[in-house]
Amino acid sequence: MPPDEHGPDDSADVPAGSPGERSLGDREFRRFQRLIHQESGIHLADFKKPLVAGRLAKRLRALGLASYRQYALPI
Repeated sequence: MPPDEHGPDDSADVPAGSPGERSLGDREFRRFQRLIHQESGIHLADFKKPLVAGRLAKRLRALGLASYRQYALPI
């Protein structure tokens, strides 16, 4: 299994509001909320937005994407 998907990751989570954080807009967050609910039945409350942003930031870095929007487009 590739390390960027499920294995250990040396990079730390990017805390909300820190420099270099990509901004997760409300529209993108709603898309991720819907997707997660459809696929798993889990409802993510709005206050979970920083958690989702931090978790997805690792994927954006691994894929070389500049924004959450680029990641969300194929969804």
